[in-house]
Amino acid sequence: MIPLVSKSSKDFFSDDIIAVVGPTYQAAMTRDQIFDSIRKFIHYIFISAYPNLTCSVYMYGSVPLKTFLVDSDIDISLVVSDDSGIVQPEPVSYTHLTLPTICSV
Repeated sequence: MIPLVSKSSKDFFSDDIIAVVGPTYQAAMTRDQIFDSIRKFIHYIFISAYPNLTCSVYMYGSVPLKTFLVDSDIDISLVVSDDSGIVQPEPVSYTHLTLPTICSV
């Protein structure tokens, strides 16, 4: 008989911490809606500027892991490709966008 694998006490402790300080269901849903709006906006702008390229938008970091805190940012990565594969875009300057900045656009 194969023994059951159980969580260690460290895993239970970290789950308890995340349950206390982690996001509520409503906070997680709000972040997901914000990301979806940003993704759609990036696709719209990108397709308008570069119709021959494809852009995929991904979220990484604490938000998709549901371990973000109230003041955490949303980490986003763009993967740009054409028919031949991944494209190395021109260097661009990055602007740190906050929720009020995005909502006022």
